[in-house]
Parts: sequence; structure tokens; C-alpha cells
Amino acid sequence: TKEKVIQFQEEEFRRANITYTENGEIKRKKITTNAVGYVRTFSGYWIPIVSEEDKDVRAGEVTVIKVRDILIPEYTVVSPIHTPTHALGCVLDIKTNMPKKIEERKSVSEVIFLPVFDGRIKKNDLLGSLSVHEVYFTWDLLLFPPEPPEKRLEELKRRTFVFTE
Repeated sequence: TKEKVIQFQEEEFRRANITYTENGEIKRKKITTNAVGYVRTFSGYWIPIVSEEDKDVRAGEVTVIKVRDILIPEYTVVSPIHTPTHALGCVLDIKTNMPKKIEERKSVSEVIFLPVFDGRIKKNDLLGSLSVHEVYFTWDLLLFPPEPPEKRLEELKRRTFVFTE
């Protein structure tokens, strides 16, 4: 019947492998995934992405660059700001070892960088920014609400970066 076909398709859609690297080797882990609904805040904040190494880059060759550790709080969604901040190119995405759920904290120590020009990235170069938005509603939050916003705000204030010239 049509219902059984739809149910089967939904079950097939939910089964997947996540891939990640461990000691330079690609690993796969079987998971069951599902659609997650969320609404993100309209206002967010930017975290600077600063290189942690000197690295030669060539135009058009996507490369992984080590950056200062970035902690991403639970119940947030992030995306790099693709405006070229660095003279040689822009950050395409963040690189994590093991993908995590939205309700888990994440740590980023590498980014995927697209050079537009040949050159050398130096340690402490500002490569770009990461846009962070808090999630204030997911279907899971109905059952397991996070800490009150006041506690979260204090945590965010502690992590605020201030740049001076």
C-alpha cells in the first residue's frame, strides 16, 4: 500500500553513516537520523577565525588551516561569513573531527580555506569570522529545555573577544 511505501522510504531516509577522521583515517558510524525543527535567533554574534600556523597556499587549491580553538556552545547553529577577510582568499567551512548534535558543544581547530591568490598565510592572521546563532526552539526542547537564558548570557559574555589596534 501507499502508506507502507512512504513508511519504508522514511525509514531508509533515516538510516545513514556519518563520516569523520580519526588519526588521519576516515571512519564511518551507522546512525539513525531524523528531521529536527528549530528556530534560530535573529541576532547572533561573530567569532573571529585566527590562523594558528604559517602555511603556503596556491590559488584554487582548497586547503585545511589550523586555527585557534573555537568552542561552539550547545543549541547554536554556525556558518562562516564568506566575505573575503584575508587578502589571499576566504573560509569555506569549519572542519570538525566527529559531527555532533545541535544540543552538544563542539570544538573547531581547523577550517577549510579557498585561496584566490598564491601566497603565505601567517600565524595570527585573521582568516574570517564564524556567525553564531542561538537556537531557542527545537522539538527536543519541549521535553528537555536548556539552562535559563541568563546563565547562557553570562557564558557568552565570558567568551567575547575584543580586538584593539
